[in-house]
Amino acid sequence: MGKINLKRTDGVQKGLNGIVRLDESREIISKVADSRDVKGEEVRQNMATLYPLLSRYAHGNDGCIVLKDSIHPDNERAGLVGIMEIQGGWPRPPAWREEKKEKKE
Repeated sequence: MGKINLKRTDGVQKGLNGIVRLDESREIISKVADSRDVKGEEVRQNMATLYPLLSRYAHGNDGCIVLKDSIHPDNERAGLVGIMEIQGGWPRPPAWREEKKEKKE
């Protein structure tokens, strides 16, 4: 299947792991991590278990992936944003958005 050489039966986490191993992945994830003041290596490590972790938060499908800072810690959210940005250049990328709470001063 496409860039990450998977069969449809390989599973979601295996697909995520394939995305993380792409050449473009390291650069994009590092950029996202830096922009959020988190460590890229920690983000990549968290990505190894993203699917079982995130499947707990799946409540229906409205066609758009929503990344909420109230649910996802910084490192996890940075990894997810990295995956979404990587897929953004692919044919038919998933729709997504990030929801951040307003910081109180």
